[in-house]
Amino acid sequence: MRTRQDGSTVTGPPDRRWGWPATGQSLVRLLVLGLLVLASCTRPSPQPSPIPDTQPTATTVASEGGPRPSAEPSGTHAPAAPAHPLPGGPPNETLLAFGELLDEEGRLSLETALAVFAGSVAPLPGVVPQQLPGDDAAAVGELAARVLLSNLDRLPPEVAQAVEQAVYGGIEDWIEIPPSGTTSDRLSGTLAGVLAPPPARAQGRADVEHVRALVENVRGRIEERAGRRLRLPLRVGLNPRLGSDTDAVASPVLSGNSRVIACRIAFNPAILGNASAEEVTAAHEVWHCFQFDYVGLAGDERSWLVEGQAEWVGAAIATDPSDSARWWNTWLGAPHVSLWRRSYDAIGLYAAAEAAGHDPFEAMLEMFRLRNQEAVSRLFGGRSYEEALQIVAQSLVRSPEFGPEWEASGPGITTTRATATLALRPDVPDVEASLDAGPFGSLPLDVSIDPGDRPLVQVTVFGEGSGSVEFPEHGPLRLAPGAGIWFCLRPAECTCPDGSPPRGGADPTLLAEPRGVATVFAPAGGTIGLRVRAVDRDEACSRLVGTWTASVMEILAANLAPYGGVPAGMDCSGDIVMTFRDDGTFERSWQGDCQMSGSHRVIRGAGRQTGTYEDLGDELIFRDVRTVVTADFGFSFAVTDNGRATYRIEGDRLAIQFTTPDGATIVQIYRRAG
Repeated sequence: MRTRQDGSTVTGPPDRRWGWPATGQSLVRLLVLGLLVLASCTRPSPQPSPIPDTQPTATTVASEGGPRPSAEPSGTHAPAAPAHPLPGGPPNETLLAFGELLDEEGRLSLETALAVFAGSVAPLPGVVPQQLPGDDAAAVGELAARVLLSNLDRLPPEVAQAVEQAVYGGIEDWIEIPPSGTTSDRLSGTLAGVLAPPPARAQGRADVEHVRALVENVRGRIEERAGRRLRLPLRVGLNPRLGSDTDAVASPVLSGNSRVIACRIAFNPAILGNASAEEVTAAHEVWHCFQFDYVGLAGDERSWLVEGQAEWVGAAIATDPSDSARWWNTWLGAPHVSLWRRSYDAIGLYAAAEAAGHDPFEAMLEMFRLRNQEAVSRLFGGRSYEEALQIVAQSLVRSPEFGPEWEASGPGITTTRATATLALRPDVPDVEASLDAGPFGSLPLDVSIDPGDRPLVQVTVFGEGSGSVEFPEHGPLRLAPGAGIWFCLRPAECTCPDGSPPRGGADPTLLAEPRGVATVFAPAGGTIGLRVRAVDRDEACSRLVGTWTASVMEILAANLAPYGGVPAGMDCSGDIVMTFRDDGTFERSWQGDCQMSGSHRVIRGAGRQTGTYEDLGDELIFRDVRTVVTADFGFSFAVTDNGRATYRIEGDRLAIQFTTPDGATIVQIYRRAG
């Protein structure tokens, strides 16, 4: 289904068979037998097609670079994008709210679909309606309708009847378009026509014939691009009762054993005369027929697959894709949103794959057989899920002056841009940006650097994401989770006085220009962020190697801070000493006494830890840690509970930060000894 304000597909109500008179049954058998004899004597079509004549529940698409499933190659076509992006706009509020109702895979539950339908399309008996914010309630109602129309047998009869009446009550006349392809394909379609009630002759012949020509035209173009035939006959009609925001509805026609034998599309006559809306809508709905044909009615209602594919096909096939512009605004304007919570706005995912050199037609139908991350990988030609995410995240920055990988493109794209600015200034030497992102979400950033007298700059990713950064002539540079990269702006101060790089890392990259771009992206979702800070040479060259101390009470307070703090009345004395050596080993020892007020009992403890460490410049990795204790006071003196910690040195002060297995963040402060 596709709408004016928001596009959608509804897997419509199945056409169930009804009984034929005994004489009619005999005639049907005779006609079927005659057709089979005719097929055995008919010369094969001169246009070969390897697609089987039987209806599979799923079909494997040829892998990239392998033989195509049709004698007519399609290749990777340039998207039919306008010469310049169309005017942008804000993300669709209703679409975003609807996405929050989907589950972690991208599906809408039957119960929620009922409530949304009742609140957006039409009342349903015994169903409490759910209203969504924004002006496009009809659009999300149509997404809910697709779920209901695919599960009519699970609904109470009166509810199922109300759903069908609301969506198809105005449909009376249809016209049939035979399937394309081989003789056997046409025979299969003819048999379907025999077994199903014949469509009535349509009224408004001129308009219906126009729609017939339109559908046949886009079907042919899709078949050429996809390298496969649509084997189902098409039934098209005009429904003046469709809501003003609804362009069309596509649904499967089922046989008595629930096999898909045809695809029907009801068009709103209101779109006729709008060339872009006609083409985009027709191609969108015909692609749903391909989904019914090759995927079947398996109940896979992941909206980012079902609707994202159809919207991209509609725009890619259309001569004028401007009618798809409204969906680009949500893709471009809300990059943090989980891919699994997208629908029509997932048009940008398929466009990004095409821009990266991967023909979506080669993968789209196969994606339904795969789990989400595997489906994304298949779309991007077998690249890893994380690689595909980096490609998409960089494109959403929309700064083509840094290279084509930093710009989004696609048919019907708009100027919408959600990139934030992270500006480092002499008076603000430490800045960061962060947000909560869903799986496959990202944070696009412009980065400008004016560090004043500080010659060195460190860019660090934090949270649950990875990142990518680029400055003129440098990049894209990948940032691993928790890792940072050093840059410098004055050649004479890029290294420490002894010639070594800052903090034991690699030599800093000398920047010719102080403006760059960056993105942070979340494979599994979570808080993601980027930190940029200016550092003077003395701080950058401060060495971790040496001895550091803290009091037992200070470390005890730091470790217990996330858990309510040190128990009231408890007091400890003694010191903790930590030494980092040049050979990559470390030692940590402590000795202390603790006592509760009002008690004469003193708890004495001592311990020693040894192991190796790796200094990554702003991160420590502890390995082979061995601990010998007489008393550790429980959890109090752990160096880190997962082997990794970030650190920062300011003068003679060392701050070590790590995360415990239960998610608590702990910051321990030490002072340089001597």
